[in-house]
Amino acid sequence: MTAIPRSLKGDEVETLLRICDRATTVGKRDYAVLCLLARLGLRAGEVAAMTLDDIDWLAGELTVRG
Repeated sequence: MTAIPRSLKGDEVETLLRICDRATTVGKRDYAVLCLLARLGLRAGEVAAMTLDDIDWLAGELTVRG
């Protein structure tokens, strides 16, 4: 490949999500990060800057800082 692909195809994203071992702590973390990137369209920097305080569990809302 001469260039970095701009995006993944839907089946590639599903494969990535499926291979996360959600029985482990690291796998759960990886799955959550990939979901934020793929399903919500967040940027890597936005996900990296996120803390637990950015999650309102009762309201089902995330605070995103960009």
